[in-house]
Amino acid sequence: MMQRFIRKALQAWPYMVALITGLSFFALSSYLKGDAKGLLLGIAGSFIAIPLLYLIYDLSQQFSRRRLTKELFDYAKLQVDREIFSAIRYLMKSTWPYNQQDLSLTGINTFLDQNRNEITAVLKNGQLLGFQILRHWEVRQKAFESVLEDPLAVRVLAEDQTIAVIQLLKCIRSLQTVSRSIDSFFEPTGQLASDFMIQSGKDLNESNRIYPDRHLLMRSLGDDRYQVVDFADFPQYQVKRLLQYFTIRESALPSYIDMILEFIPAVNHWLEITGGELLLDAQLLRMVGNSKE
Repeated sequence: MMQRFIRKALQAWPYMVALITGLSFFALSSYLKGDAKGLLLGIAGSFIAIPLLYLIYDLSQQFSRRRLTKELFDYAKLQVDREIFSAIRYLMKSTWPYNQQDLSLTGINTFLDQNRNEITAVLKNGQLLGFQILRHWEVRQKAFESVLEDPLAVRVLAEDQTIAVIQLLKCIRSLQTVSRSIDSFFEPTGQLASDFMIQSGKDLNESNRIYPDRHLLMRSLGDDRYQVVDFADFPQYQVKRLLQYFTIRESALPSYIDMILEFIPAVNHWLEITGGELLLDAQLLRMVGNSKE
């Protein structure tokens, strides 16, 4: 508080000196007449008017800078929030059976409020498709890295906010280890999903070079009609396992839950220090509005 007062006082000091000097010349002019009085009044006017004009200019510049800083911060937060939103949904899809998923904003809030016992119950009692647990996190990881490499974002984020983004990136990298060593965490049940099919993104669009590992999970509706249920990226050697069912290994359950419980507080911490809510653009809001699965 004292440092802030001293800083404000130092900023105001030049204006106070100019004002006092101008008033002094004005007072002194009352004792003079003729050209001498006019000269002192002119000097007094200059000492008062010039700093006043500069003060108005400085205040307008400060307002513009604050507005620019706010716009840049909203831009940076929107980038991080968009990736957090995608990562939460990604984690929900790789942790909860499809018939238990609620990807709406209410469902996301419920997911972020879970404790260890609730997560344990879901994982122990559920079967997950290979499509859910074999997805890799490289796209999400690169997205967070791109935020930290964006000079506009780094410029306006406070130190604790930048640290929070780095912590989120570490959590994503930790979750990436699961898909890379999947057999250490999950074991196949020997069952195959008969009501789903896998569609390669390349088969739908041969010019797809941005997401070459993208695949679609499609549910059969009968009469050769299918509904897209999910999409994700997979290494090619894992595609043949995407329709297999898996259960989590008892020995891996604690470490996997630890990863989830590291990610959830990291998300909540970011929200606490950036306004308490996710900023979502119109496209994501429309997607959320239709995400009750």
